[in-house]
Amino acid sequence: MAYDCITLTTDIGWEYASQMKGVIHSLAPQMKIFDIAHHIAPHNIRQGAFVLYSIVPYYPQAIHVAVIDPGVGTKRRSILVECNTGALIGPDNGVLIPAGKRIGIKNVYHITNDKYFIGNSSTFQGRDIFSPVSAHLSQGIHPTDLGEKITDPVLLTFEKSQKIPGGRKGKILYHDFFGNLITNITHQEFSPTFHTPVTLQAHNHTYQLKFLQSYGHGQFHKPLVTLSSFGFLEISCREGNAKDILGLKEDDTIRLTQP
Repeated sequence: MAYDCITLTTDIGWEYASQMKGVIHSLAPQMKIFDIAHHIAPHNIRQGAFVLYSIVPYYPQAIHVAVIDPGVGTKRRSILVECNTGALIGPDNGVLIPAGKRIGIKNVYHITNDKYFIGNSSTFQGRDIFSPVSAHLSQGIHPTDLGEKITDPVLLTFEKSQKIPGGRKGKILYHDFFGNLITNITHQEFSPTFHTPVTLQAHNHTYQLKFLQSYGHGQFHKPLVTLSSFGFLEISCREGNAKDILGLKEDDTIRLTQP
């Protein structure tokens, strides 16, 4: 497959990410490099997986490198996930799998051929392994040159919401810069009519919200429920921070119901 860019999603900050970009540029100077995020919460594999999952459809010929890697320097594997559209490179800790499934996993390879590394730091394999491997892959090496196929990558899934009387029980998957709370409840699973009331239960508190088409239909600083651009229901607040107002965070359990 021909690739047209390399993306980077990490929890390591700009100063370390710049080293990764330098390695890629030195080996594949013609490749475009796109920074997706370098502020993923430290060691938060699921948050990184969600961000990666959310962006992969918009880069159909990309190699995606993810470095959220609390197991760096241990026996955890480095892997390449070959997909129908694009490829993913990173640690075998689940961070790549939801995105891979979204764009169609074909094969998974254990990266072992150090011919394509620039070193083997026990603390920065994003720079020494994942970055040069992504650059070489963009230049046309075949995935089998990197290592053997495997069939047992570490899996990570976004838990399915559960049906309850009048609605769904779910979790907060992610909160963004604005404090919007992305749930794991899809619109297909729970689809109120716009401008109708929705009851939110969380942390033994009950809130009466409205299901609205967008933020601008809500009242200032009053939480609401809407359909996020990710395809999941979102708890938001017009020109306010729903996360802070409601005191919710990632992985919290919620219930959304209607009479």
